[in-house]
Amino acid sequence: MKSIKVTLILLIITTVANAQLKVGGKLSYGSEIESLGIGAKAIYELNENFSLSGELNYFFGITTTTTNSFMGQNFSSSKVDTGLVTLNTDLHYNINISNSNDLRFYGIGGLNFSFYGTDITAHNSITSSTNADNNETFIGLNLGFGGGFSITDKLDLISELKYIISELNQIVFSAGVVYNLN
Repeated sequence: MKSIKVTLILLIITTVANAQLKVGGKLSYGSEIESLGIGAKAIYELNENFSLSGELNYFFGITTTTTNSFMGQNFSSSKVDTGLVTLNTDLHYNINISNSNDLRFYGIGGLNFSFYGTDITAHNSITSSTNADNNETFIGLNLGFGGGFSITDKLDLISELKYIISELNQIVFSAGVVYNLN
C-alpha cells in the first residue's frame, strides 16, 4: 500500500514537472458589447493533443448619452454605462496540420461566465436625477478555433475566434502573447 502511494506521488510530481504552463495577456473585441477588452490567459498542456485554458477578460464599457429638448429647451437627459467581464474555462484540441512545432492550431470548447452591468442616470427639469443599475450573470458555451506561433522558445503569439452561446450571444476575437514558464 505504501509503495502505491509513493508511486502515485512520483507520478503526479513527474506529470506536473513535465507539463507546460503558459501565461500571458491579450486584447479582445466583443461583437455584442461592441467594445475592446483586455485579458489574462493561462494555458496548461495536458498532453500532445489536449490543453486546458483559463482566462479573465474585461471589456471597456460603452457610455451613451441622450438629451431631449423642445424648442431649444433641454428638459431631460440620460446616460447609460455598460460593462462586461467574462471568465472562460476551455479545453483545446490540438490539430497537427503542419510538421512545424512553431505553428499550431486548435479547436475550442468550454464554459463561459459573463457578468454584464448597466448603470442608468436620468435627469429632468421637473424632478431630481434618478439612478438605476442592473447586473446580470450569463452562463454559456464557448465554441471556436485558435492558433499559436512560437516567436522564441519561451514566447508565443496566439489568436482565437470564439462564439459564446448564451443569453448574451457574442463573437469574440482575441490576440495576445503567452510566456512558457517551463
